[in-house]
Amino acid sequence: MATRGTLKARAKREAEAASQSLREATSEGNTVADSNPKPEAVASNESAQFNKNKQDKLRYPLRDQDLYQGQIKFRVVELSPLTASALSNLGFVDELFSADSFSKLDEKIDKDESNISSEEKQKRQVQGSKTLQKLKGSDSKSYDNPAAQKKYAGSVILYLPQQLAIQDGVTYNSSAALGTIGAGVEGGLKGGASALNAVGAGLTQGLDSFTDLFKGAGLDKDASALALTKTAEALGTQEIAAGVKSATRVSVNPNLRTLLESVPIRSQAFSFRLVAQSQDEAKEIEQIIKFFRYQMYPDEITGQIGGASVSLGYKFPDPFEITATYKNKQVGTKFLDAYLSQMSVTYNENSAAFHADGYPSDVTMSLTFQESKALTRKLVEEGF
Repeated sequence: MATRGTLKARAKREAEAASQSLREATSEGNTVADSNPKPEAVASNESAQFNKNKQDKLRYPLRDQDLYQGQIKFRVVELSPLTASALSNLGFVDELFSADSFSKLDEKIDKDESNISSEEKQKRQVQGSKTLQKLKGSDSKSYDNPAAQKKYAGSVILYLPQQLAIQDGVTYNSSAALGTIGAGVEGGLKGGASALNAVGAGLTQGLDSFTDLFKGAGLDKDASALALTKTAEALGTQEIAAGVKSATRVSVNPNLRTLLESVPIRSQAFSFRLVAQSQDEAKEIEQIIKFFRYQMYPDEITGQIGGASVSLGYKFPDPFEITATYKNKQVGTKFLDAYLSQMSVTYNENSAAFHADGYPSDVTMSLTFQESKALTRKLVEEGF
């Protein structure tokens, strides 16, 4: 029989769970019509039914959520693609399809840029800017704006893992060889020369400087030996160049520099161990796995060719908004909307036992997300 203390503790937990559910509904802009809302933890039977209208609200664990207030929330951000009819007002579409026949499309697309007048190029640039703005949409709805107004389509709330490792990085080319010409250009620019003069100095330095060495420096100088080595490398065979280098005991400086090459798109990995404490929780875990797998894969575009159905392409899956919090406070950096790129599920990693109803005793689920764009300083300043 439950004691008065047990009943009080249970009532307190359910009240806190109800408050948490109410806070989540308020934060998502939803209105709660029931004056005594039932927490998501109790509504396991309803949430365990996976559906395709993208309104699933799944979570783990279902009980005792107040014991650990760290959570990570994955919400699907539903992006509405532009249809062919919507794209028809982008300007260049009308130009293409106004041709007398489709045989002229290649000519319009692949037209030699050198034969286009400056006025036509300027016109195309203006039209391209307008087209890009139409594709992006307004600031409040643009896919390119992390703070844009979003439409959500289903979510999963899991416990915050013990470790949350966030990795940032950029790619540098640490073996970029400027050579003599490049070093001359660099030196000229640093010395205050105009870009044109610096390039000219770099192009002539290789010839003039080494020619001057022979004119007045004398062949016994190190610089003269370097001139011979460079000349052998430029004009002789590889064997001759190696022989001259071995004899003169000097080598041409390739003037290596480290140059920024690119900003890789950040990826984020998570791992969760899901142990069901009840049949309802086992069903919830099953639906969570199915939910992530469903959202990861694209829809197929099919068409009829010769009376047979043929796969023509894919529709992009939707990205996720990922939020990690502890006691409703942001943990670590924010994440840009990210696509689920990899997922692995291991059943019964620690034992070979199954429950009487056939569900596994434990499940380990690993997720890897790829953010939708590369970071910049501006985004870092905004908390990403």
